Amino acid sequence: MIQKPSIRGPVRYFGAAGAATTGVSDAQGSSVLRIRYLRDRSQWVNVRVRVSASVPDGTEGAATVQFLLPVLGPDLTDEAVPPPGATSPYGRGPCP
Repeated sequence: MIQKPSIRGPVRYFGAAGAATTGVSDAQGSSVLRIRYLRDRSQWVNVRVRVSASVPDGTEGAATVQFLLPVLGPDLTDEAVPPPGATSPYGRGPCP
């Protein structure tokens, strides 16, 4: 079971290139992180998200979660259409 950390104050997000982005949590200590990706990358990209925060009273917190980008339900409704990510977007053959 993953516990929801209670964090208040600015939250920094890192993009694909590792650049930090800062957000602010609400009164309940929550902040929303949305991950946008190309449909054909689903099931091919392993994502690790780490969120850390510190607050004025000196309290610090951090949480990490790792997952494969999912195929969304609406993309699986037509049986005649292959799901996104069925073919690797990275080509074929051995990895270098």
